[in-house]
Amino acid sequence: GKLWCGCQNQIHVINPLAFNIEISFHVTSDSSRTVQCLVSSGQGVWVASQQSSKVMLFHAVTYEFLHEVSIAQAVSQKLQSSDDIIRQ
Repeated sequence: GKLWCGCQNQIHVINPLAFNIEISFHVTSDSSRTVQCLVSSGQGVWVASQQSSKVMLFHAVTYEFLHEVSIAQAVSQKLQSSDDIIRQ
């Protein structure tokens, strides 16, 4: 297995058996958007960055960027329904 670590706006993939960093790459060119969360799912790793409404998917073996999903609309709808409940 590999250990994926977020540090500032970069991902470092560590081989815990060999005690070395296999690869490092930037998630974004904006250094103010640090990696907030990493979640593995099958052959993919989802990455969320600070102050970003986009979640990125990387291949867990090749480290290739696969997809980007905007969650802005879903979050806005959820927050709007929360506001409605609070007003009642």
